Amino acid sequence: MCPKSTSMVTGANDEIFLGGYVADDSLRNHYKLMVININGKKLWQRVYTSEGEINNITATSQDNLVLAGSKWAFKMSPKGYILWEKPFDVNDSITTLTVLADESCIFAGNRDSTKLFITKVTGAGAVSWTKEIQNENGFTVTKCFALPDGKFLMNCKSEVENIVHVFNNEGILLKSMPVPEGSGLFDFAVDIQGNLLLQFNSADNILVLKNSGFIF
Repeated sequence: MCPKSTSMVTGANDEIFLGGYVADDSLRNHYKLMVININGKKLWQRVYTSEGEINNITATSQDNLVLAGSKWAFKMSPKGYILWEKPFDVNDSITTLTVLADESCIFAGNRDSTKLFITKVTGAGAVSWTKEIQNENGFTVTKCFALPDGKFLMNCKSEVENIVHVFNNEGILLKSMPVPEGSGLFDFAVDIQGNLLLQFNSADNILVLKNSGFIF
């Protein structure tokens, strides 16, 4: 079956890592990773036994890579050697991946149709904590940001509304903030006074909200 690419990142030596999936003879999707050079020449590729697709690839500060998608996440060297792997629940879909400066990772996404989840994993692959939120209104996790003070923002979108959940570094939910209708959390910045600026995009405009001192 024809492979599909759903994610991409460049490596330290200008390699291009393409993540996606390929279907087997039983029409089950499997993780597939292809690496090409800047001239488009294929260097190597792998198809993994895990079912699903690679949705996210992120390079780390030590030039390794973290990959995540449906039910499975792993960290590998630039040559493709798996350093650690983390299976998730069978109905999990990891929609966002954030790698921190110490190489710990924040995975967030949907857990079947009833819950949202956010999980922190150490740089060595051990789970630090997992938080679940009931998902009664059909939200999908679309963005997850790490703030300079150690908090995490998780943007969740449904057909009718968006909500930003705020967690501390221990995974405790601090606050849930509805955002303007039709808007989604796009990015954040910190000004010279330490104010948090949240940028929301909608179909018609860009809205920036200022929150002083990281007080939620």
